[in-house]
Amino acid sequence: MDVAFTDETWCLPMKLIVRLLSMPALLVACVHPSSAAAEVVIAPTEDVFTSGFFFPPGTPNAVQGFDSDVPLRNLLRVSSPAPFGIQNPEVIYLQFNPASFSSLGGSIRSARLTMTSVDGGFSANASATMPFLVSAHGVNSDPLSIILDDDNAGGFLTSFEYFQTQILAAPLQSRTVIDAIDQTFEFDVTSIVNSWLDGSNPNFYLAMTGSNDLSGTDFLHGFSNNSFTPGSTFLTVTSIPEPSGLGGLLVATSIIWARRRRADYC
Repeated sequence: MDVAFTDETWCLPMKLIVRLLSMPALLVACVHPSSAAAEVVIAPTEDVFTSGFFFPPGTPNAVQGFDSDVPLRNLLRVSSPAPFGIQNPEVIYLQFNPASFSSLGGSIRSARLTMTSVDGGFSANASATMPFLVSAHGVNSDPLSIILDDDNAGGFLTSFEYFQTQILAAPLQSRTVIDAIDQTFEFDVTSIVNSWLDGSNPNFYLAMTGSNDLSGTDFLHGFSNNSFTPGSTFLTVTSIPEPSGLGGLLVATSIIWARRRRADYC
């Protein structure tokens, strides 16, 4: 008996074959969806702090903690918004080198800031019974160039004016409760670092403040000066993984092959 071969007779088996031959490539793509994400640890190039307590008569040293300071401060401090009635809170500024981020592309998966909590020296530290909220902020301008100081005669804002006008709002995820000394704490600064990488904020600084603390308690909490204690402050940045060359190639090849066969036979 003669069998009449129609287009449909050819198309159905060919569609099945195309699907079967595509499966290994799809399986490989699932097993190797992307290359591993790279993790980079980046230290600040400078960490300093400002304070309303730096302004007794004849003391113009508004920014302290520079590597060149003698003696070098072994700790920096963050305070409550108006500690002990002083309307100029203590703020830590962390400077980072843009070149350290050049290999990360236009965005990253995550960025975590680690800081080491230490005794601030004035018996006004946060504790388990009196916790304190510290926030990481981006800034609108370079504080080391703009804040007037004995190290920066070209500055034109006081440390308090800079605090009031140049510090951006802290993302919710970058706010961390501090409740102990002699241990490390992390701040999620992913959105701030991404603003550096995508060009929306060219100022590679983090400002650490207590401006979001609502406890009503006065604090002068200490953090290690990384210049004095290297490794006490750092960013851990995780990049977005690149697509795997093998998986992507096999998937692309399968799709092209399938489309050509469908065109040829169906």
